[in-house]
Amino acid sequence: MNTAHPNLSYEFYYLLRTRFEHYDMLWQEPCHLSAYQESCITKRGMTVDKDKRLFRWDACTNRPPHSASVEDWAKVLKRGWKNIQLCYTEYFLDQDLDRTHSEFFCNRALIGVALLISDADFSALEKHKIRVPLQKKEDTAPDEAVFSLVSEKASERYLLKIFHAPPGADTADRMPEPACLTAFHPQFSTRHWQLRLDSSAPRLALMKASEDAPNPIFAVYGLTCGNLIEAEERKAGWPDELEDFLRGEDDAVLTHILPRLMIREWQFARTDSAADHVRQRLSFHTATFNKTDLELRCLSSNKLSRGLQDMAALQANAKAVLGNLEKVFRMLEIHRDDIGKKLKQARKHRQQFDPVWRYEDESPLQDGFDTDVRDLKHHAACTRGDLISLDGIFRQWRMHFETRQLALSAFLGNLHI
Repeated sequence: MNTAHPNLSYEFYYLLRTRFEHYDMLWQEPCHLSAYQESCITKRGMTVDKDKRLFRWDACTNRPPHSASVEDWAKVLKRGWKNIQLCYTEYFLDQDLDRTHSEFFCNRALIGVALLISDADFSALEKHKIRVPLQKKEDTAPDEAVFSLVSEKASERYLLKIFHAPPGADTADRMPEPACLTAFHPQFSTRHWQLRLDSSAPRLALMKASEDAPNPIFAVYGLTCGNLIEAEERKAGWPDELEDFLRGEDDAVLTHILPRLMIREWQFARTDSAADHVRQRLSFHTATFNKTDLELRCLSSNKLSRGLQDMAALQANAKAVLGNLEKVFRMLEIHRDDIGKKLKQARKHRQQFDPVWRYEDESPLQDGFDTDVRDLKHHAACTRGDLISLDGIFRQWRMHFETRQLALSAFLGNLHI
């Protein structure tokens, strides 16, 4: 047992897509996985929204008979990922698809990995820091990302509180303090990084500004679960009840909330990166193509034609990003509402627990979704404005090009006369 943190345990959640398109080819998970009627989060995975699969790796706990340290998280993550890959490989081999096919599918299907650290209380959670090496391009970037509890406001320290109030239970058998779910945040300024698992140790690299890039995310969450050692000594029943409420079945609270939080971070990060990249290109090319009529008259017809083609391609790309932004708005709103519905159902069916995720006018568990939607809507508004500017420039170029083409046609017509 880890004597410094006797209540410490941690586990990894892996979220993968069940299908995706790559170069106009549809890739799907093994038929055997899709065919199982009953899902198991620790074996064949749990189906999420029909197009995703969630796995949990339970190899690490500091309670007997296991002994673990948070510093070993990277080894545990890799071991869990290797086991998941072996599972997929076995099923793909049954379909006469080789290991290369399986590795490609797993690497591109991975949405992200979440580490959940459980300890007695916030003071215990604060002592844990997750250090992830950064694969950086700039010398100014730090060598590692450090995930920790950094919020100074008490109201921002938790996403969810779960109170234990079983009717008629003895006070001694009640959970003394509510269980709290919180998020660890990385202490570096660059916004979006992807998790790389293609080396001996996990690391973070800058996200690729492409909707086709998988860009899996890495997230760290904390859970205060009370003094379990003391509860076991007193033979209290609430630890087992809490475990069943949070992790027991596939419809448990954590197996519903964590995938939504992972999807939110993945969708926002990759969409924000792609939108920011398009806005930078729009801004640069708008300035480049913005010329006076005199300057346009001095350009050759070939340059006018190439400029029109480049602007048309840029407009098409920007409109595709706008369409994706609209889709992501709706998806984030759906996942936000799903969390609220799930917690209401949990409160109704498990009356001994009262999950609280709204505090006066704040809802930390859902507010992040709204913040992401606002940021993406800002991208959409700016992109539409840039497109209007570029469209005006495009029309100006086309007018000069068409005028020149008409003059050339008239000249050639006169030659025939």
